[in-house]
Amino acid sequence: MGYDSTNYLPTSIKRQAVEHFLELLRYKRIPVKRADGVSRFYFFDSADYRHYDGVQAVLRTTHDGQLEIHTHTSAFHSKEDCAFQNHTMREIRDRFGGYFISDYGRNRLIPFKGIDRSPADAGCLLAYSHFGQNLIRARLWTTENSKASNGKIWA
Repeated sequence: MGYDSTNYLPTSIKRQAVEHFLELLRYKRIPVKRADGVSRFYFFDSADYRHYDGVQAVLRTTHDGQLEIHTHTSAFHSKEDCAFQNHTMREIRDRFGGYFISDYGRNRLIPFKGIDRSPADAGCLLAYSHFGQNLIRARLWTTENSKASNGKIWA
């Protein structure tokens, strides 16, 4: 669940130019080697707790040789996450041509419909979320290690 958009680029555009442009937009490449030629990128800025979940971008080549960039934010996104996804869609279209289709239609930006939180509120929310995730990790670790040592975790 979340908000999705896909930019469709003209066939004359080179993959390397798009990858470089995503890096200029401050996306980080996720270093996964894939045989199908899919490149994955991720944007997240932790300054002032403005971004909750960041923006994912996937660059792929279709069967007819056209490049497309799929961007995604989670349903639990901040106003800044939404704004950055919209910024990405516009900048790619303006730089390379083509068009994008979002959940709201062709060349339509995604409106922010969530709660615009203060930095302190967002920081508390993120800290609580990370704490909950770490409790789950600890429980999984103890469960797996308990199975491996026949119920003796600290032996």
